[in-house]
Amino acid sequence: MTEAVLRISEAASLEMLPIYSSLKRNYAQPFYSFVPGDSLLQEDAMKSGRLDLGLVSSFALASDPGPYLILPGLGLASRGPVGFALLFSDILLEDLDEMAISESPFSSDTSTALVKVILGKYLQYTNEFETTWAGADAHILVGDSALRERMLDRYPYTYDLGELWHHYTGQPLIFSLWMVRADAAQEKRDMIRLFYRSLKYAVEEAGQDWKGLAEELDGYDWIKKEEVVKFWKNIDYQLADEHYQGLTRFYEDASEIGLIENVPEPQFLEFK
Repeated sequence: MTEAVLRISEAASLEMLPIYSSLKRNYAQPFYSFVPGDSLLQEDAMKSGRLDLGLVSSFALASDPGPYLILPGLGLASRGPVGFALLFSDILLEDLDEMAISESPFSSDTSTALVKVILGKYLQYTNEFETTWAGADAHILVGDSALRERMLDRYPYTYDLGELWHHYTGQPLIFSLWMVRADAAQEKRDMIRLFYRSLKYAVEEAGQDWKGLAEELDGYDWIKKEEVVKFWKNIDYQLADEHYQGLTRFYEDASEIGLIENVPEPQFLEFK
């Protein structure tokens, strides 16, 4: 009989490296199975049941709640600039009305929806969104792709989506949530309970030594260590009530402009 394992998505991007590093180094368990890969592909793997838990974009939860329960208090959020979700533009934001925006395969559901909310609701713009880079006047990128593009400095205007959201609403935004499949929550409850505890410890531990973690990075010679530390410090890995209030505001805005039909009620995993 095959021994049960907890299949955990491991998003391959700089924003999550310190958390996975802490998890593996100090809180590993023989039944943790980390599955690395692109975050968008891993969301598909979560839906199909090939993964048990991991980070899922907050807008994906709204557009297709699926079989998910939220692990409370943990995710990827910001109260301003977030660094990993950016809009690159050839022209000023004030002049983007009726212009084409590219949503590349590397841009998440949350980032694309956020741009549509900011342009469509708060600026009252009408824009076309394309899947090709060529011909677009502005481009949405996330993760390492966004960081690299910013460093190349090829566009005259770069807008941080977390900063734009905070500017127009005064609220934080959750970009991704730690979620578990409902069936796994039943079948592997004890494993998930231990992982949740491990994850909370890993997040707390990482925040105590950003500099040391940056020094250990492998494969990121293209970005200065001090920039990495600044980048990590801008991200909220621990979520409070205000974060979830900002998420509800995001859902309400998305519903108002027709991106989703209803404002979802977050369903949290409860440990009894």
